[in-house]
This record gives sequence, structure tokens and C-alpha cells, in this order.
Amino acid sequence: MNPQHHQEEERLTRVEGKVENMENGLTEARNDIKEVKNNHLLHLSEDMAILKTKMSTIEWVSKAVAGTSVASLAGSILNLILK
Repeated sequence: MNPQHHQEEERLTRVEGKVENMENGLTEARNDIKEVKNNHLLHLSEDMAILKTKMSTIEWVSKAVAGTSVASLAGSILNLILK
């Protein structure tokens, strides 16, 4: 057998092994993605709804505090002007 031919066969065998490893990795990644889509999307949607509710509460409280602060500042300034 020609030594060059033998080297070429070894190289092809290594390449085929690498391709097979890549295909296995892609298959595992696809399975993981399917699992996430099937099991976790519902939980993520529920968590986002809860978070949105909490954020709207925080937003309402911060607006109330800011409004109260502005009103008290305006009242203080008027009080100083009128004295």
C-alpha cells in the first residue's frame, strides 16, 4: 500500500470522527432546546407575569413618593415666600 494513500485514509478517518462528534453535539443541543421549550416556557411566562405585577407596584409607589416630595417642596417654597 502506498504510504501517501495510508496517510490520506488516516486523515479521512480523523475528519469523519470529528464530524461525528459535531453531529452528536448538535443532536444534544437540539434535545436540550426542545426540553427547555417544552418544560420551561410556561414557567418563564408565569414568572414574567409576576415580575410585571411587582414592577407596576414598585412604579406606583415610586411615583407616589416622588409626587409627595414635589408637593411638599412646593408647599415649603410657598411657605417661605408668603412669610
